[in-house]
Amino acid sequence: AGRPTEPARQHGGTHTVSPRSRWSRIATDVAWVYPVAIASSLVVAPRIAELPLEVRVVISSLLITAVMRLGVGPLRAKLRSKRTM
Repeated sequence: AGRPTEPARQHGGTHTVSPRSRWSRIATDVAWVYPVAIASSLVVAPRIAELPLEVRVVISSLLITAVMRLGVGPLRAKLRSKRTM
């Protein structure tokens, strides 16, 4: 059902971090995707507006996926390792 609790270090000691709920994880993922999608629609959409719909969908999907994997993913991992997220 959920992830098991993980030990976490804080101020030299350890304590147990309760697992985040599925809805909390979904909300966090959506919160990271929306700014990328908005930036894409403001910057990329005007440049590909004349292309056929199918091509625009493929380009937009590939671009957002690449940015999330290569840019946002490492940032999220770094923040998660510092327990700031």
